[in-house]
Amino acid sequence: MRCFMGITGTWLIAVVLGAAACSSAGDASLGDPDGDGGSAGGNAAPDPEIEERCRDSAELSRQATEARCECMVASGERPDQASCIAASATPESTTDCVCPIYALYPDSNAFIDCFLPVQRAHEDCVAEALCDTAKLSACDKAFVQGHEQCPLPVTAADEVSEMCDLP
Repeated sequence: MRCFMGITGTWLIAVVLGAAACSSAGDASLGDPDGDGGSAGGNAAPDPEIEERCRDSAELSRQATEARCECMVASGERPDQASCIAASATPESTTDCVCPIYALYPDSNAFIDCFLPVQRAHEDCVAEALCDTAKLSACDKAFVQGHEQCPLPVTAADEVSEMCDLP
Protein backbone atom coordinates (compact mmCIF):
# COMPACT_ATOMS: atom_id res chain seq x y z
CA MET A 1 0.00 0.00 0.00
CA ARG A 2 1.34 3.40 -0.99
CA CYS A 3 0.49 6.31 1.24
CA PHE A 4 0.15 9.31 -1.04
CA MET A 5 -2.46 11.78 0.10
CA GLY A 6 -3.07 13.40 -3.28
CA ILE A 7 -2.01 16.59 -4.92
CA THR A 8 -2.65 19.42 -2.55
CA GLY A 9 -0.46 22.03 -4.18
CA THR A 10 1.76 21.69 -1.14
CA TRP A 11 4.21 18.84 -1.57
CA LEU A 12 5.59 19.17 1.95
CA ILE A 13 2.22 18.58 3.52
CA ALA A 14 1.44 15.71 1.18
CA VAL A 15 4.73 14.06 2.06
CA VAL A 16 4.32 14.63 5.78
CA LEU A 17 0.75 13.40 5.90
CA GLY A 18 1.51 10.50 3.60
CA ALA A 19 4.53 9.40 5.60
CA ALA A 20 2.69 9.79 8.89
CA ALA A 21 -0.15 7.65 7.56
CA CYS A 22 2.32 5.03 6.36
CA SER A 23 4.12 5.11 9.67
CA SER A 24 0.94 4.71 11.69
CA ALA A 25 -0.14 1.90 9.39
CA GLY A 26 3.13 0.13 10.07
CA ASP A 27 4.34 0.20 6.47
CA ALA A 28 8.03 0.03 7.26
CA SER A 29 8.93 -0.57 3.63
CA LEU A 30 8.61 3.16 2.96
CA GLY A 31 11.44 5.51 3.78
CA ASP A 32 13.24 3.29 6.31
CA PRO A 33 14.09 0.03 4.58
CA ASP A 34 16.82 -0.95 7.04
CA GLY A 35 14.70 -0.20 10.11
CA ASP A 36 17.26 2.09 11.74
CA GLY A 37 14.92 5.09 11.93
CA GLY A 38 16.69 6.93 9.12
CA SER A 39 19.41 8.46 11.34
CA ALA A 40 20.08 9.57 14.84
CA GLY A 41 17.39 12.22 14.36
CA GLY A 42 17.76 15.03 16.88
CA ASN A 43 21.28 13.80 17.71
CA ALA A 44 22.48 14.20 14.12
CA ALA A 45 24.05 17.33 12.69
CA PRO A 46 21.81 18.90 10.05
CA ASP A 47 22.89 18.42 6.45
CA PRO A 48 22.71 21.85 4.76
CA GLU A 49 22.48 20.24 1.32
CA ILE A 50 19.32 18.33 2.29
CA GLU A 51 17.79 21.52 3.65
CA GLU A 52 18.68 23.46 0.50
CA ARG A 53 17.24 20.75 -1.75
CA CYS A 54 14.09 20.64 0.40
CA ARG A 55 13.72 24.38 -0.12
CA ASP A 56 14.33 23.92 -3.85
CA SER A 57 11.46 21.45 -3.87
CA ALA A 58 9.23 23.89 -2.03
CA GLU A 59 10.09 26.53 -4.65
CA LEU A 60 9.17 24.14 -7.48
CA SER A 61 5.88 23.50 -5.73
CA ARG A 62 5.27 27.25 -5.49
CA GLN A 63 5.97 27.67 -9.20
CA ALA A 64 3.61 24.83 -10.13
CA THR A 65 0.95 26.33 -7.84
CA GLU A 66 1.29 29.70 -9.56
CA ALA A 67 0.90 28.10 -12.99
CA ARG A 68 -2.09 26.06 -11.84
CA CYS A 69 -3.67 29.12 -10.26
CA GLU A 70 -3.41 31.02 -13.55
CA CYS A 71 -5.55 28.29 -15.09
CA MET A 72 -8.00 28.28 -12.19
CA VAL A 73 -8.47 32.05 -12.43
CA ALA A 74 -8.86 31.87 -16.22
CA SER A 75 -11.55 29.17 -15.87
CA GLY A 76 -13.38 31.05 -13.11
CA GLU A 77 -12.63 28.43 -10.41
CA ARG A 78 -10.83 31.10 -8.35
CA PRO A 79 -11.51 34.84 -8.28
CA ASP A 80 -7.87 35.95 -8.55
CA GLN A 81 -4.28 34.74 -8.54
CA ALA A 82 -3.45 36.01 -5.05
CA SER A 83 -6.31 34.26 -3.28
CA CYS A 84 -5.67 31.06 -5.22
CA ILE A 85 -2.01 31.02 -4.22
CA ALA A 86 -2.88 31.88 -0.63
CA ALA A 87 -5.27 28.91 -0.51
CA SER A 88 -2.99 26.46 -2.31
CA ALA A 89 0.69 27.20 -1.67
CA THR A 90 2.81 25.89 1.16
CA PRO A 91 3.31 28.74 3.65
CA GLU A 92 6.92 29.87 4.05
CA SER A 93 6.63 29.15 7.78
CA THR A 94 5.92 25.50 6.97
CA THR A 95 8.99 25.29 4.75
CA ASP A 96 11.03 26.97 7.50
CA CYS A 97 9.94 24.29 9.96
CA VAL A 98 9.97 21.22 7.71
CA CYS A 99 13.25 21.60 5.82
CA PRO A 100 15.55 21.91 8.87
CA ILE A 101 13.98 18.74 10.29
CA TYR A 102 14.42 16.85 7.03
CA ALA A 103 18.07 17.97 7.10
CA LEU A 104 18.54 15.91 10.27
CA TYR A 105 17.62 12.66 8.53
CA PRO A 106 19.87 11.20 5.83
CA ASP A 107 16.98 9.08 4.49
CA SER A 108 15.40 12.35 3.33
CA ASN A 109 18.08 12.45 0.63
CA ALA A 110 16.70 9.39 -1.17
CA PHE A 111 13.25 10.94 -1.24
CA ILE A 112 14.51 14.29 -2.52
CA ASP A 113 16.71 12.59 -5.15
CA CYS A 114 13.62 10.84 -6.44
CA PHE A 115 11.08 13.62 -5.96
CA LEU A 116 12.83 16.68 -7.45
CA PRO A 117 12.87 15.23 -11.00
CA VAL A 118 9.20 14.25 -10.60
CA GLN A 119 8.40 17.81 -9.56
CA ARG A 120 10.40 19.32 -12.41
CA ALA A 121 8.61 17.09 -14.91
CA HIS A 122 5.25 18.07 -13.38
CA GLU A 123 6.06 21.77 -13.53
CA ASP A 124 7.10 21.44 -17.19
CA CYS A 125 3.98 19.43 -17.99
CA VAL A 126 1.68 21.99 -16.34
CA ALA A 127 3.39 24.81 -18.24
CA GLU A 128 3.03 22.96 -21.54
CA ALA A 129 -0.62 22.03 -20.86
CA LEU A 130 -1.68 25.67 -21.32
CA CYS A 131 -4.68 25.21 -19.00
CA ASP A 132 -6.10 22.29 -21.00
CA THR A 133 -7.88 20.32 -18.27
CA ALA A 134 -7.31 16.93 -19.90
CA LYS A 135 -3.59 17.65 -20.22
CA LEU A 136 -3.44 18.97 -16.66
CA SER A 137 -5.13 15.80 -15.44
CA ALA A 138 -2.51 13.74 -17.30
CA CYS A 139 0.22 15.85 -15.66
CA ASP A 140 -1.26 15.17 -12.24
CA LYS A 141 -1.57 11.44 -12.93
CA ALA A 142 2.10 11.27 -13.98
CA PHE A 143 3.04 13.27 -10.87
CA VAL A 144 1.21 10.84 -8.57
CA GLN A 145 2.74 7.83 -10.30
CA GLY A 146 6.21 9.34 -10.07
CA HIS A 147 5.75 10.34 -6.44
CA GLU A 148 4.63 6.84 -5.53
CA GLN A 149 8.04 5.54 -6.60
CA CYS A 150 9.86 7.76 -4.10
CA PRO A 151 10.81 6.38 -0.66
CA LEU A 152 9.03 8.56 1.88
CA PRO A 153 11.22 9.83 4.75
CA VAL A 154 8.92 8.37 7.40
CA THR A 155 11.02 9.16 10.47
CA ALA A 156 11.57 12.78 9.45
CA ALA A 157 7.89 13.15 8.58
CA ASP A 158 6.86 11.81 11.97
CA GLU A 159 9.00 14.45 13.66
CA VAL A 160 7.62 17.15 11.35
CA SER A 161 4.09 16.07 12.32
CA GLU A 162 4.99 16.57 15.96
CA MET A 163 7.01 19.79 15.64
CA CYS A 164 5.51 21.83 12.82
CA ASP A 165 2.16 23.60 12.82
CA LEU A 166 0.81 22.24 9.55
CA PRO A 167 -2.19 23.88 7.95
